[in-house]
Amino acid sequence: RGAGLREFCAALGRSGARYETRRLGDGAGDFSFVACSPGGQRPLPLLVERKGVDDIAASLKDGRWGKQQEAMARRNEALFGGGATVRYILEGVRAGRLTPFGCPC
Repeated sequence: RGAGLREFCAALGRSGARYETRRLGDGAGDFSFVACSPGGQRPLPLLVERKGVDDIAASLKDGRWGKQQEAMARRNEALFGGGATVRYILEGVRAGRLTPFGCPC
């Protein structure tokens, strides 16, 4: 996971985007986006979780997937009244090999 984050941060830097890294709370996903203004920061209603193919399989098997889904749903409800968009970045998967399915998250 560390190498992927370094690559992502390098790409943001090359694009001129401002960013910072910090540990996010339970259910926050892997990326959080904020709007900055003179009055402070406001979280944007978008929760993004990165998953590698091997991690998806392992977390489905050991129950982490369900716990992560529940934590993200709680955070979504608490911060955004359930209105946040939840997205997954699937690493190590070619787009043509995915089968779309509905997710109640």
